[in-house]
Amino acid sequence: DSYHEIYDTAFEHLFENTGDAPITYQVLLEGENAWGCRDSHQKEITVYPLVESSFTADTLQGCNPLEVNFFNHSRGAGTYLWNFDNAQGTSSQHEPTVIFDNASTTESAFYTVELLVTSPWGCRDSSRVEIEVFPALRAGFTFDYASHCTPTEVVFTNTSAGGVTHYWDFDDGSPVLESNDGVVSHTFVNTTGQQQTYRVRHRAENARGCVEEIV
Repeated sequence: DSYHEIYDTAFEHLFENTGDAPITYQVLLEGENAWGCRDSHQKEITVYPLVESSFTADTLQGCNPLEVNFFNHSRGAGTYLWNFDNAQGTSSQHEPTVIFDNASTTESAFYTVELLVTSPWGCRDSSRVEIEVFPALRAGFTFDYASHCTPTEVVFTNTSAGGVTHYWDFDDGSPVLESNDGVVSHTFVNTTGQQQTYRVRHRAENARGCVEEIV
C-alpha cells in the first residue's frame, strides 16, 4: 500500500492482476483544505485475472484441400469460440481440426482464423492467423476408344484444370511421357497372344507443387 499526492481532479492508474483469482484494491481518497480540515472517501476496485488468446497451427499454407490442426495456448479462458472465416463455420472445441477448400484453379484462397476466448468473469481476448490454400488441381482425361486390335494408336485428350506440368504413364513399360499438350497419342502393342489391359495414369502438377493423379 502506498499514498500518492495528486492535485488533479481526474487521473488514471493502472491496476494489474497476474494471478488466477480476482484481486480487490482498496482506493482511499483523503482531502485537506486550506484551513486544515480533512475528509476521506474509500471505494473498492476489483481486477479480474488476465485472459489471453493464443494458438498455433501445424501448417499455414498448402494444397487443396488443406487439413489444419490447431493448438490452443490460451490462458485464463473459460470458453473458446473459433471462427474459420466461412470454411467450417465456428467451433467451441479446445483444439479443432479443420479442412479448408479452394474452388479456384487459378488463385489461392485465404482464410482468417480467429480464436475468441472468454474468462469465467467475462473478460475477453482474441488472436488471429491467416491460412492460404493453394489453387485447386483437377486431373482428368478422355480417350477415343478402349479396345482395338494390336497395334493400336489411342488419342488422349487432357481435360485437367489448374495443372502446369503433366505426366503420362501408359502401363506398357514405355517411359513416362511429360507433355503439356492438350492432346497426346500412344501406340499400344500386344505381342503376348492374349488380351492385355493397360491402366493409363495421368498425373498433373500445378505451380505450387500440388499433385493429383487419375487412372
